[in-house]
Amino acid sequence: MRRAVKSLAALSIVAAFWCGGAPECKAQPIGGIIGFSATNYNVLESAGSVTIPLWRTNGDANFATMQINSLNGTAINGNDFLFTSANAAFPPGVISNGFNISITKHSTLQPTKSFYLYLSSPSGATLDTNVPPLVSSNTVVTIIGSLPTLGVTQNGPEVILNWSGSWVLQTTTNLTGPWTDLPAASSPFTNLIGSQPAAFFRLR
Repeated sequence: MRRAVKSLAALSIVAAFWCGGAPECKAQPIGGIIGFSATNYNVLESAGSVTIPLWRTNGDANFATMQINSLNGTAINGNDFLFTSANAAFPPGVISNGFNISITKHSTLQPTKSFYLYLSSPSGATLDTNVPPLVSSNTVVTIIGSLPTLGVTQNGPEVILNWSGSWVLQTTTNLTGPWTDLPAASSPFTNLIGSQPAAFFRLR
């Protein structure tokens, strides 16, 4: 009996040494912990989509799954981005995964917006409860609004303006305004030099 007690004590010491004495290491199942690779991701609206990586650490022996969920912020699901809750799967030995979120390209100028992602319902692994976490169970996605691009070329007395999207061309003779909509203008738009006082153009 004494020999058995000594053996168990020795195994405990070895296990604590292998984990570095960290309590979170001792508590993790062999499936490890799964989380986002960062606490914030930035994407240009013009990119059309963003890939969000997931990492698994502290063990990879189990088949593990976890549900990915979204939460509206200033960016609204169905209007600024498109995402349906889904499960991420990690077969044994797999330590990374990822998923795509569609970003809506608006035809009008948009401010920078953000929304949230969080993990839930772990199976075969666990969420990270460390402070700070090794891999976070929630993150923020920031959509950076894209400015329209107005291309300008000259062909003799003609100035040709090009753009894409459903933007409205505006003009003025003074940069301080007022600006006037040209609702009938479409790309490419041609303006004759000298047909009017100095003209400035922009999109809205």
